[in-house]
Amino acid sequence: MSAENIGTTVDIDIERGGFPSVGPKVGLVQNTIDFDDVTYGEAGDWVSVFTFKAPTLVLAAGMYVVTAATDTSSTIALGTGGSNVLMAAVAMATAADVGASTFGEAPLYFAADAILTAAVATATSAGAKVRFWAVIADVGDMA
Repeated sequence: MSAENIGTTVDIDIERGGFPSVGPKVGLVQNTIDFDDVTYGEAGDWVSVFTFKAPTLVLAAGMYVVTAATDTSSTIALGTGGSNVLMAAVAMATAADVGASTFGEAPLYFAADAILTAAVATATSAGAKVRFWAVIADVGDMA
């Protein structure tokens, strides 16, 4: 005789989403910035993209060039406070998904309020429109 399932009346059907959420709230945030609305003093200036309230865990982030910059040498980087810690500079010459960062082996944890910034390597980002995104987790209830 072969083995068979004898417990068909003792199991519980679990519907999709039919269980309590234990853990952080995870979500996707997006912000589209028209760089024609931003005035730069010099190359390397940055603009605030997202302000995260602590504690926040950024699981991934990236950007999509919606409209290319008129200066084909214009580049943009994603980081904190003008630092390129999340994504190295990429060209804004064509409308495209120009890059994404998953932060290697570890997500980026903000223990204090923090600002995710976009740094433009040239002061001539005219015409560029960029959509920034981040997958974040609110980990305030995890402690």
